[in-house]
Amino acid sequence: MIGIVGGSFAGLFAARALALKGWRVTVFEPDEPGDTEDVDRTFDEWHRPGVPQLRQPHSIRALARTLLLERDPEMATDLLACGGIEWSYSLRRPGVERVEDPDLIGIMARRTTFEPVVRARVEKTPGVTFVKAYAESVVIDRVPTPRATGIRLRDGNELPFECIIDASGRRTRLPEWLRRAGIEPPAPQSQSAGMIYYSRYFRFHPGAQAVNMTGIRSGPAGVMPLMAFRSNMLDRATFSLMFAVASWEPRFRVLKRDAVFNAYANRIPAAAAWIDPEISVPISKVRAFGDIYNTYWDFLREGRPIVANLYSLGDARVHTSPYFGWGITLALKQAYLLADTFAGPNNEGRQIEFEKAAGAFCYPYYEGAALEDNARSALWKGETLRDDDRYGVYLTVLTPAASRDPYVYREVYRRTNMLRHPDAIFLQSEIIDRARQAMRLGPDNAISAADVLASLTEAEKCALQPAQ
Repeated sequence: MIGIVGGSFAGLFAARALALKGWRVTVFEPDEPGDTEDVDRTFDEWHRPGVPQLRQPHSIRALARTLLLERDPEMATDLLACGGIEWSYSLRRPGVERVEDPDLIGIMARRTTFEPVVRARVEKTPGVTFVKAYAESVVIDRVPTPRATGIRLRDGNELPFECIIDASGRRTRLPEWLRRAGIEPPAPQSQSAGMIYYSRYFRFHPGAQAVNMTGIRSGPAGVMPLMAFRSNMLDRATFSLMFAVASWEPRFRVLKRDAVFNAYANRIPAAAAWIDPEISVPISKVRAFGDIYNTYWDFLREGRPIVANLYSLGDARVHTSPYFGWGITLALKQAYLLADTFAGPNNEGRQIEFEKAAGAFCYPYYEGAALEDNARSALWKGETLRDDDRYGVYLTVLTPAASRDPYVYREVYRRTNMLRHPDAIFLQSEIIDRARQAMRLGPDNAISAADVLASLTEAEKCALQPAQ
């Protein structure tokens, strides 16, 4: 009855949530599933051309963990059994009060560990069928009004469905499919994130104890002019290290070379402590991820669905910069919103109800990500932000204060983990006052953009010396 285009997180979550409500679902996914038994081999060898960000860092935010525990404890158990680590977010620095929050717990693992486990659970769900095939387009009947009626496969076969879900990700071809049917697609709101990622994975040696200098339990992190770095403890003693750098600065391109990446990380004390050869060993090459945008589509036009019985979920509806780690949680929440409102085909009222609910939840995250990235890019370019720029305050006061004040930390990470509306922190005057007090002595280190680039040049020279 329901055809889903795409078998990544959004398609899998939707299939599971709808099937548990009694609906019959068919998922079309051209890529082979990953192996759940040998997860390290899956990390090394799984070929997933439809997901370019497969080996970039991912997070299951606290909201997703809460939703799974409440609505799908089997899935939550699977994610922990596969090696996922539950992280209680609290500031952990000597001499600083520890403020715990029972809801502020995320789950960390490599995506290549998580996704095959989710797929395996969905495959076991009664009412779900998987078809290894590439969906070429959606079949739309335009008489008397546009209505999705099936899926056309690459081999030319057309399969009828009463409802279609596009869960094909940030590379969705839905706008093209609508144009082919003579329907004007929704105009996306889209904006560059202004950054490129360079990521690499490592594994701790047995018994190794790494020093965490930044007090962020999941791993060292920090922000400098033109760049930020972040590390995450993951399954099976692995961790990721990621540099998010200004997309307009070409000198950062040298970070795609393994030796330069490590040499540069070694010039950042917090990162160097983790990649010390006596502490860990690299288990991947450096992978770059660019052309990153925050994008949002609204599928209502003049208050009505653009196409009846056609839904869009996950990155195909909204995607934010992976820097925020919101993608998996956005997909899960949309899947539950759809399952809670769906009442079968040709039910315009329920389709509108879903569209409004999805927009009310997703749009603030798109807008928050876009505004924060705008402010970050301006700061990286040396521009002066207005005193009343909320995201200027967030990046220059609230975020750095989180490493000093445990109450500011809690509110910043409740926002990051999607437990509060993205704008709620700006209404918490007491937290903003605490943050300003914590930052009264200024930032920890006065590093300039010139310093960052000079360090990068030195790292490149050091990396080349052994080869020479």
